Amino acid sequence: MSSAGMRLIALVTIFNGEDPERLRQFVSESYDQNLLEAESIPERLEAFLAVRGKAGKLRVQQVIGVSKEHVIVLLVAQQGEEYVVDLQVGADYPHAITGITLSRVVHDDDGE
Repeated sequence: MSSAGMRLIALVTIFNGEDPERLRQFVSESYDQNLLEAESIPERLEAFLAVRGKAGKLRVQQVIGVSKEHVIVLLVAQQGEEYVVDLQVGADYPHAITGITLSRVVHDDDGE
């Protein structure tokens, strides 16, 4: 498994847990400092918890693309929504997360 894939699986596992402190710790320890300067840990936690509250747990539906330092995955939520996560990590250990986006997939029949 790629470094990016391992980070993604860890993030989804912790996201699905019921422990916001563990999620805060993961973000603090796993995100590159430049990423945390762009959006703080509390801001990131608030965004994750908002998605968790609305969508429920997430599971990997399909890997769209993967390399050692980059992974794009389709996730499906408990409530049925689909999300695409695009995650990049640094080349060197500890392979800190250097970029991440989570986008909800909107289908034509969603009415949005």
